[in-house]
Amino acid sequence: STDIQWIVERIETSSMEGLKSLCYQIKQESAEPTVVVVGAVVNGKPSLAILLPEEAVSLGLHAGNLIKMWASIVKGGGGGQPHYASAGGNDASKLDEALLEAQNHLSSRL
Repeated sequence: STDIQWIVERIETSSMEGLKSLCYQIKQESAEPTVVVVGAVVNGKPSLAILLPEEAVSLGLHAGNLIKMWASIVKGGGGGQPHYASAGGNDASKLDEALLEAQNHLSSRL
């Protein structure tokens, strides 16, 4: 077990930029190192974003690799840096399933 918290939330936003800024806002407001995963349906398409603290990256987690895994659930793809990544998909009905998978994965790793 680590001292890293995690938050997985479905939110309402009209843009990918909104997802990204929310990730950084949650990170700033968190007292503990926090992995932030947010999902939203943007213009009818499922979108996901993940932000990892340094502590999670040093444990071997990689935002780009994680998002690819979860994006496949919503019939999409994505990628990014070790710390931040985002993805879009084509099946909005699977967004909750992707977020649940993210929760399960993080709870098993952290």
